[in-house]
Amino acid sequence: MTIDPRLEKEQLSRQIQVLEDENTDMREKIETLQEQLKASNAQLEALDSAITEARRTINHLNHEKSEMTQQMKSMEHEIGDVLQQLNTAQNALEAEKEAHIAALEIERSERQRQQEFFGQALAEAEGESRNAHSQVNDRAF
Repeated sequence: MTIDPRLEKEQLSRQIQVLEDENTDMREKIETLQEQLKASNAQLEALDSAITEARRTINHLNHEKSEMTQQMKSMEHEIGDVLQQLNTAQNALEAEKEAHIAALEIERSERQRQQEFFGQALAEAEGESRNAHSQVNDRAF
């Protein structure tokens, strides 16, 4: 059986057309995949950039947190010092108050003693005055 060269040519021509169509489809798929790859690469670069920026922000925030923690510790020490000074001042005021109370007690005691002394002196003077008055009255009669 011989194949007609014309038929064979047509058949080969159809096969070539099918292969060219498949080749065109494959090229279109490759172009589409290349565009998708470029888009994916661009997205990856954007994500890498965002991750890098997030890491910088996290590092900066960690640094600020560390500084604030140091400031808080320093403030805690300062507050402790101030509380200690306040306690010392309160103790000094309490001691001064006690000393003032003691001084007032001594002064009150001294005044009471003086009052008793002057009261006794007054009583003696009144007694002497009555005696003198009585003697004057006795002599007059």
